[in-house]
Amino acid sequence: MLASGFVLRTDHHLQVAMHNRSPVEVWQEGQLLDYGGPIEAINEQSVTINGVKYLHVTCDFKIR
Repeated sequence: MLASGFVLRTDHHLQVAMHNRSPVEVWQEGQLLDYGGPIEAINEQSVTINGVKYLHVTCDFKIR
């Protein structure tokens, strides 16, 4: 299990968080963008949380 505040930097980290249904926050430019929730889907360009797609290149994802 990933610790609270852990930054999901790699595809592997994102896959583990999705598999564990860990709650994930979405950050952009150092600001909390969304309290998020479990990751629903991942592709090369985006991460889907609560039906919203967030781009890898503009967002950071952290375990809540």
